[in-house]
Amino acid sequence: WLDLLPELADSGTRICSVGTGSCLLAEAGLLSGKPATTHWNYFEQFSRRYPEVELKTRHLITQSDNIYCVGSVNSIADLMVHIVQEWFGSRIARAVENQFSPEIRQTFGAAAYQNEADSSHHDEAVLDAQQWLQEHLPSPVSMAQLAAHLKLTPRTLNRRFKQATGMSPQAYLQSLRIAAAKDLLRHSNLSVGDIAWQLGLQDVSYFSQLFRRHSGISPLRYREAVRGKLFEPGILERP
Repeated sequence: WLDLLPELADSGTRICSVGTGSCLLAEAGLLSGKPATTHWNYFEQFSRRYPEVELKTRHLITQSDNIYCVGSVNSIADLMVHIVQEWFGSRIARAVENQFSPEIRQTFGAAAYQNEADSSHHDEAVLDAQQWLQEHLPSPVSMAQLAAHLKLTPRTLNRRFKQATGMSPQAYLQSLRIAAAKDLLRHSNLSVGDIAWQLGLQDVSYFSQLFRRHSGISPLRYREAVRGKLFEPGILERP
């Protein structure tokens, strides 16, 4: 049945592997020269056995056209919501996330390595920047600090980051903060102000505006919707 996988891939079928399932895709020749990930415990074995595959150890999800690899079962929900969003739009995806997936912890964009023609990510400095931003999420960091860490000028950092990820470092940081905020709103009783402080944002009003801009609803309404397992009124209606 491995022979069927290339046929399915060539026909445009989305093929997703989880954990060591990426070995089957590699055996079928679907990952040659392409990014992939696998369970962290098998990184070294995978690299030795499939040297032709671009193993991305810093990413829980990889995408190359219609081929997806997910490093662990915990990231499956992130990928599923992403696919729902592509098929049905962001409003439906948010409804699915709120109603059925309280365990989702980060957006597909934050978790994934996407091998796309306009944003192929081979910049090690940008990978370092992404890791640094994730590690310093609770701090009121500035892009000047990040540029200094990378020994780049702010202008060069911004240009290279946009080329690699399709967004500015500041926008990427905001996406990380929103994902972390959703997690805290779901799983803690912290106030909105406390959550803002934990994410390095001292202005609660700004945080609330930022959250609404990214999610379409306020932080408190999001918490109510997720904990109450309720759809946002009208969220399934077409605009």
